[in-house]
Amino acid sequence: MTSFGDLHRDERGIVVNFLVKVILGLVVAGTLLIEGGSIMFTKLRVQDVAESAATAGATQLGKSPDCSAAGEVATIAAHDKDARARLRSYQCHRDGRFTVVVTKRAETLYVHMLGFLDDYTRSEAQVTADPPTANV
Repeated sequence: MTSFGDLHRDERGIVVNFLVKVILGLVVAGTLLIEGGSIMFTKLRVQDVAESAATAGATQLGKSPDCSAAGEVATIAAHDKDARARLRSYQCHRDGRFTVVVTKRAETLYVHMLGFLDDYTRSEAQVTADPPTANV
């Protein structure tokens, strides 16, 4: 019968030890890639949602000077693009531009549970759309 110390010294112990380290390394690397990818794609998605909402609001503002109607259209456009994104605020400018601020929290496995990393899961985008131009 071999002892635990003997098992570490023979080749089987070395191979098992190496495989455990490789598997743990792959799990950690995979988790980091998944978490980072989720955060990065959420930031890109929030930017896209904000651009769509701002464009919809500016288009509505071009049709009618009612700022609240433009805000409603922008809110609907943001919700249609991503139901979890939130249009936090909007602003109508006198020159016909329309600004929105959209926020969303990334869906992560672990990062959101770590207090000091929680801010990385929140994404925010502020976009100002110019008024639509008339096609001649």
